[in-house]
Amino acid sequence: MAKSTVYKKGGQTGVVDMNMTPMIDVTFQLIIFFILAGQIASNEIAQLKLPDPDHSQAIEAKKIKVTNKVTVNVVSADPDGTSGDPMKVKAAKAYIIVGVPIDVADEGTLFDVLMDRKQASEARGEKGFFVEIRGDRRVNFDEIQPILVAAAKAEIPRMNISALLELGE
Repeated sequence: MAKSTVYKKGGQTGVVDMNMTPMIDVTFQLIIFFILAGQIASNEIAQLKLPDPDHSQAIEAKKIKVTNKVTVNVVSADPDGTSGDPMKVKAAKAYIIVGVPIDVADEGTLFDVLMDRKQASEARGEKGFFVEIRGDRRVNFDEIQPILVAAAKAEIPRMNISALLELGE
């Protein structure tokens, strides 16, 4: 423990102890917070093989300020391509939003989640809410179209579709 001497008027001296326990507690609380925040952020992005566009006019991801968006991941029914069934690879198994899978056939739940996210963003006073769609490059467009329809019904005018810019990105 750190000790220091305090000199008072009249020539009296005293020893002051500093209790470090609260500072250590705060440090551990911060460590736990950052670990949990990192895990929550990583749950939002599923591992997918993104498409490789030939002639893209997309804005670089670094230039987009990401504050009020919802990311919808479209996961292939055969993500490894090991089944040998090309129809299974092209079909979507689920939409994943913040780590929670939503069945492809359940368009009502998809709409409800997008609407809830939009309303929560508006309640916080944020403007420019948008949907980011991350689809496996092997999945057919008709598996992505329900997301576009649900976003249109929720009156979300802005949507981004993620794609692979360079190999390994």
